[in-house]
Amino acid sequence: MRIGSAIRCLALIAVLLANIGVSRAGIFDDAMSADTTPVEFSVGSGHYRMPRNYIFQMTNWRGGPQGTVSLRVVYPGFKPFGPDTQDCMLRKIRCRIYEIVMVDDFYTSEETFDSRNRYPKRGPYGFELFEVGPDDARVEYYRKKFKGEMIFFDCIVNDIRGVRNAICHHVERIGSGSFISYYFTRNEELADASEVNEGLRKFIDSFSAGNNK
Repeated sequence: MRIGSAIRCLALIAVLLANIGVSRAGIFDDAMSADTTPVEFSVGSGHYRMPRNYIFQMTNWRGGPQGTVSLRVVYPGFKPFGPDTQDCMLRKIRCRIYEIVMVDDFYTSEETFDSRNRYPKRGPYGFELFEVGPDDARVEYYRKKFKGEMIFFDCIVNDIRGVRNAICHHVERIGSGSFISYYFTRNEELADASEVNEGLRKFIDSFSAGNNK
């Protein structure tokens, strides 16, 4: 299984990142900023023009080709850092934040899933559920067809203070040319994960240079 320990490490990093507070910053810092100045950059074959307040990290703040670009948005609405979302982004209130990492190349969730000799169970929310590994080291794969396309989420199960949950991961190549990678929690966010993923794709594609006048 190609994802193995790599996914586990990435999931741990995601959990750690989720507990780090964000701060106000200038246009050329790796942190959240309320600055709305457009930043032009490319990731893979995708070219983008995006307001600074959506961007958390970049390989090179001067723009141009990037290895990775990290965005943070508040859901619903995929809202950037600003007066209306500050308390959420600074984790003063309960809310849903998605950190999306744009990369130039990566294995998609479908490519990392090997269904050979695996038989699904009926999962929640219309998903097929594939379970891999022992109970104390379980990986769950959720698969279903959504609006004509197959979608996959791989989830690393955990048990924290007797509450069983999972950190789920998804990677795919979007229409504008980059790959996106992000995490979410199974118990709280799997129910509408397919709809959120569709929204994320459209949201990022909307900043494609071809869509900006």
